[in-house]
Amino acid sequence: MYFTSALFAFSIICLYLITIIFDTAAIKDLAIPLPVIIVSSVSLIFSASLLLIKNEKNSKLFATIDFILMLTSIGMLVFFTDKFESPFIGLIAILSIFSGVYGAYGVVSVLILIGILTSAEYLDNRLTFQVVSSVILIGIIPMILSIYIWHFRKNNENNNTTIDKKNLRLSAQIEGLSSQSETIIKAIGDGVVSIDGRGIISMMNPAAENLSGWTYDDASRLNYKSIFQLLDNSSQPINESKDPIAKALNNNEQILDDDLALQTKNNKKIMVSLHISPIGQPGAGVIVVFRDITKAKAEETEQAEFISTASHEMRTPVAAIEGYIGLALNPETATLDERARSYVNKAHESLQHLGRLFKDLLDVSKIDDNRINYIPKVTNIMNLVEDIVDGLKAKANEKKLELIFLPKPDNSGRFVVPVYYVNLDPDIIREVVGNLIENAIKYSAAGNIEVNVVASDEKVKISVKDSGIGISEEDIPHLFQKFYRVNNSETNQIGGTGLGLYLSKKLTERLGGQITVASQYHKGSVFTIELPRIGNDEAKALIEVQKNEVTAIQKTSDTPKFEDILPPRPTYQNDNLSRLENKSQPSVESDKVKPATEVPRGESLSKEEILAKAKQLHEMAISQARPGAEISQNLQSSPKPIINSRISTVRIPTRNEN
Repeated sequence: MYFTSALFAFSIICLYLITIIFDTAAIKDLAIPLPVIIVSSVSLIFSASLLLIKNEKNSKLFATIDFILMLTSIGMLVFFTDKFESPFIGLIAILSIFSGVYGAYGVVSVLILIGILTSAEYLDNRLTFQVVSSVILIGIIPMILSIYIWHFRKNNENNNTTIDKKNLRLSAQIEGLSSQSETIIKAIGDGVVSIDGRGIISMMNPAAENLSGWTYDDASRLNYKSIFQLLDNSSQPINESKDPIAKALNNNEQILDDDLALQTKNNKKIMVSLHISPIGQPGAGVIVVFRDITKAKAEETEQAEFISTASHEMRTPVAAIEGYIGLALNPETATLDERARSYVNKAHESLQHLGRLFKDLLDVSKIDDNRINYIPKVTNIMNLVEDIVDGLKAKANEKKLELIFLPKPDNSGRFVVPVYYVNLDPDIIREVVGNLIENAIKYSAAGNIEVNVVASDEKVKISVKDSGIGISEEDIPHLFQKFYRVNNSETNQIGGTGLGLYLSKKLTERLGGQITVASQYHKGSVFTIELPRIGNDEAKALIEVQKNEVTAIQKTSDTPKFEDILPPRPTYQNDNLSRLENKSQPSVESDKVKPATEVPRGESLSKEEILAKAKQLHEMAISQARPGAEISQNLQSSPKPIINSRISTVRIPTRNEN
């Protein structure tokens, strides 16, 4: 702007000199008054000085002074040369256009100049329509254009500059984060692979290269199936329906899988844990995080085998100890005072807890090894659950709890109970539902326990609702883990193995269902089991098929009868057992004697296995009765049943000492 001001002042001085040198009538109207020449000279000297000095400090102040000098020169020139009829009136338009550069000061200055000129015309009685039009066309409109051009454009430029700076900062931050993320991903010990929506590999970290045997250069732009050759437990390639990566890509859902093996580029098979997470919207791709768990799986298998072997070996001595405790508690075979009886009862309770622990451990090992027998059978789920509830009402009554089966809350017969069929193993259902109801009884001090069965077209839901102590929010995610128990003041006094809910979850999944829980601390819990349902027509057809299968098995079975496989009963001198067996008296069993041996929960035995166990129990009873010097003294009068099992009541003969 300094150059413009200097050029304008120099032009006026030159024009003044021309009018002096060439004093003709043609240029007489362009004569420049002397006051204008003085102000223009000052403006020229000031502008030229600023151009030569180039002082950036206080540049805005100097620019404003320079503009005012130029404005004064133009204003005096127009004023002294007949105002709006001046031949220099166009300079006002030029000045108005550049006024926006100086902001409010420039605009106000030009308005003041236009106002002075208009007022002068008014005082001279020359304010005509032509003058007003000149004011608008030469002063106001160029000024508006100046404001738009110089002010708003400047703001846009400032905004663009600000946006550009922000974009540059954001780009720098993104580059920094990208570099940092790349460093982190490379440092992760687990394999990380990025797969786009088409299934093409777009990124691999060094750990993934080491685990798979593929380098990123070889794997990039290949389909993930070329790298992730996943195998099932039988070392066979998995099909599309069981491919967890395909499921995550198609359903845009997170998937965890610890049961598959990966075949590497060198044909080595390793067990892997897969954690697959979708990236944003469906079709964007997934991130696969995987690690080698071969060693962990081997250790887990060894641990399961040890637990299974140890639990199995401990069952026989536990059964024998429980049998002898049963003898001690039987008033017909032993005499105990109250204190001794209380001690033995406590030992009996602890032994039963130990027995349940061994059974649970055996069940866990069988579930983990997929050795649970699964025999589906068409079952009316309503009748089965009602039977389970009826069997546990006595246990609930001991704690003064009311156990209610909601579809049939009483025995009035006024309720129409719907029929829902499932084609599942009823023993497993009984195990799971019974465990949930027993837990509800165990963890409820007062109130009601409600068991309900509802169904949709495809699912049957069995819910167990209690009014117990409830479960805190932080404990719920760990509730179905192995050996996990809620640890607080209310649960410390309640016994348990921490395996019941783990078994219930695994068994429910074995049935093709799922188990969920909703709970609030100190307000109770609701456990819900969802099982696949079959329609009535399908149930009738399956019942006929299963009946035919059972009939065919019975016709072709050569299994001997129970009494045929037992060895001859040994006889002793003065044995009174034969005489007693001829009597048709039912055996009387003491209420306080608990079963000495039970089939572990969740274990389905074939007829041959049951007969083998019966034979084993019979031989155990005989071997325990032979030494019997201390027992025979209490059995002189008549034999009594002393050991109870699920197969039969075993009697120990009485014999007289020689």
